[in-house]
Amino acid sequence: MGYPADLTSGQRPAFQNNCVISSVQDQDLLGQKGLVLGHFNDIAPGHSGGAVWGWWRGEDWPRVVGVQSAAAFTPAMNTLGDNEFGGGPALSSLISWSRNKYP
Repeated sequence: MGYPADLTSGQRPAFQNNCVISSVQDQDLLGQKGLVLGHFNDIAPGHSGGAVWGWWRGEDWPRVVGVQSAAAFTPAMNTLGDNEFGGGPALSSLISWSRNKYP
């Protein structure tokens, strides 16, 4: 989900269904542990920071699993050429911090 420049000139949100996360790598930065979630889904400028959701059986609502973080500089069908969502424990900590600070 994001506000892509190529569809609506960044004026309206766009949603892409049935996205796939192709790889998962641990990422540690400044004491925060997170995940790099590699994918080959369509993105454009304006998607950065947009949420990606996952659905689980038995739940009627989605859960945020990451945010669009990086696009491949040189696209390739490997982890050096994929797009990336950022997620994992660092994202959960940031969401909890925000909810507590701005109730």
